[in-house]
Amino acid sequence: MNQMTFSVNPSKESISPVVSMLFLRNEKCCEKYPKRNVPSKNRVSFCVDNQFILAHKQLEILSSLEENWDGYGSKPMSEAAVNTAEELLTRLPYAPMIYPVSGGGIQFEYEINDKYLEFEILDDGKIKLFSSNSGEETERIIQLREARGWVNGFYFS
Repeated sequence: MNQMTFSVNPSKESISPVVSMLFLRNEKCCEKYPKRNVPSKNRVSFCVDNQFILAHKQLEILSSLEENWDGYGSKPMSEAAVNTAEELLTRLPYAPMIYPVSGGGIQFEYEINDKYLEFEILDDGKIKLFSSNSGEETERIIQLREARGWVNGFYFS
């Protein structure tokens, strides 16, 4: 899959302070984002929490992209797509890679070797799934509650 690059207006918030923040064990800086259901004293859990904090921050930055963010006239992320993406992110067991989609949507993706899983959150808030595993492909609209099972299946099948 092709990955688009995009730019954020330099006057807007930069991601580097967020990356620095991830390594601080300051609970107050993390209160804004949903807590994960993992023990906080576990080092691995702390890393997982950091991945989700960064993912929420990426969504926040993507939601601030303006019209023509890619130089090809693309629409900004729709409110419905951003809201669904935030809700979806709170339900996933592992943080995805996150990309903007030119039609006003947002893409979550996972990739390991010959396995690929993608959730495209359309501009109307619907979730389109694309999965490829050893040449077997699936593509369909799914409900929010189904996403967690797809991610678990991706990692454990």
